[in-house]
Amino acid sequence: MWALIRIAPPDLAEFLVARLEEPETELRRVATHGIAELADPSRLPLLLALAGDDDWNVRNEAARGLGRVGGEACRAPLLTLVRDVEPVVARTARQALDLLSAV
Repeated sequence: MWALIRIAPPDLAEFLVARLEEPETELRRVATHGIAELADPSRLPLLLALAGDDDWNVRNEAARGLGRVGGEACRAPLLTLVRDVEPVVARTARQALDLLSAV
């Protein structure tokens, strides 16, 4: 999947979204990374859902994706993620909020 993310074929997003249903944790994590790389406003509902995932790695990638999307719709979920119990997620959310403030 890493190679597909680097190549970024046209239907990659649909493939990655389908991988979110996989039971294997690492597949879900890689898929979420790819979704964050492809983040755009059309992916906002998916990123918001991923921001509440039980897996800290998925929440971290969701925070990164929300930062890439930007806009006021991302501010509230990022403020929630800044208070995440996992320090990596909180740091990523803070960086994303900094990007929002700079724009």
